[in-house]
Amino acid sequence: MRYRKDNIWYNLAYVTVSPLVNWTVAQRIKRSIKHAIVVENVLNLTEFSEVPKIKIERKNKFEYILKIQNISNKHDVIKMSHLALSGSLRGRLERFELSQGHDVNGGNFIEFQVNDVLKNWQFRPSKISDFKNDFGIIKIDNRLSVDITKSSHFVISGSTGTGKSTLFLSLLAQMLYFRNGKSKPDLFIVDFKNGELARLAKQSNLPKNHFSDGVNGSELLNIFENIDDLMNERQRKQLNKRSFTVTSEHDGFSPVYVVLEEFGSGIALQDKKTQEAIKKYIAKIAMQGRSSLVCLVILSQQASVQGTGLTSAVIDQMSNKFLMGQTTPTQRTYLMSGFDLPDKAWAKGSGKGYYYSDDLLVPYEFTGAFPADEMADDWLFKVLKSEINAIYR
Repeated sequence: MRYRKDNIWYNLAYVTVSPLVNWTVAQRIKRSIKHAIVVENVLNLTEFSEVPKIKIERKNKFEYILKIQNISNKHDVIKMSHLALSGSLRGRLERFELSQGHDVNGGNFIEFQVNDVLKNWQFRPSKISDFKNDFGIIKIDNRLSVDITKSSHFVISGSTGTGKSTLFLSLLAQMLYFRNGKSKPDLFIVDFKNGELARLAKQSNLPKNHFSDGVNGSELLNIFENIDDLMNERQRKQLNKRSFTVTSEHDGFSPVYVVLEEFGSGIALQDKKTQEAIKKYIAKIAMQGRSSLVCLVILSQQASVQGTGLTSAVIDQMSNKFLMGQTTPTQRTYLMSGFDLPDKAWAKGSGKGYYYSDDLLVPYEFTGAFPADEMADDWLFKVLKSEINAIYR
């Protein structure tokens, strides 16, 4: 009867007393997690004495922090138990799910973020300063971020009208904000489509030798030769350092971004010698760029070898993969092999899609950033133009 009475009391508190609401929700989450561990045995425990300690803290109105004690021989099981725990939690409380766990307190506890799935996590910037984050951190939405010092390369795929361009422009606006001391970021654009990125390059202070529309083969090669020289120079500086743990951030480097729009279809127009040379440069950036903070960004309407121009070996080096809108099984296999879902689950409207990286077990469903402005793309264009002009004064 005590369990039943507590539930009734909880429901009364939930309606009438705001401070008790948060305490109540936290305790209900904790109790549901304990039920999953003890009764459902999601951790495959063999002895009751193995049951770990559980702690719950409120982070904000929509998020809680769950900590589960690390126990012998169960570290990896606990760390990767977020899907099983989320399933149990959603079955009892419906609105919450867990993120993948990570070690805290010197490895004594494994921490999970408990998120309210009813909250809209979309990133809605309204002023330029909204794009300013800690060095290297890129917001995908208000729940998930990427550290480009560890995961440098991006592939963004989606047909016209899926919100691919708005997503990319909002990511680029954050990327160009990074400063490492007096060092400023660098940007190279190859827009085979000759669209909005070409317009941005021509209407801003971006140096002429940092942009190509892909028509002139020698001009295109010159850009990649300059990028290769820059990357080689950074690598030489790093090799002269005595520390084995040296990073591009510690060397005072700011990121270099190499943005390729519709590379797959555009490179096919070049002669074979030029194609082979450029593809070698791209493969080198994909495989060695992270250490020197040279980031490759591929934009393509189709997720395929023909669309991106990238072989599976290069795609495997791309840390951050985005699929926007409705896609085919072939496209999903190309970017997110092994994680296919029924077509109905993947069919998304404008601005919606899936993100996948090496740190995730399954693709993450998200709604792309959209500025709080009626003319979103125009506003983003002005933001990016001002940021580029500030870099190349």
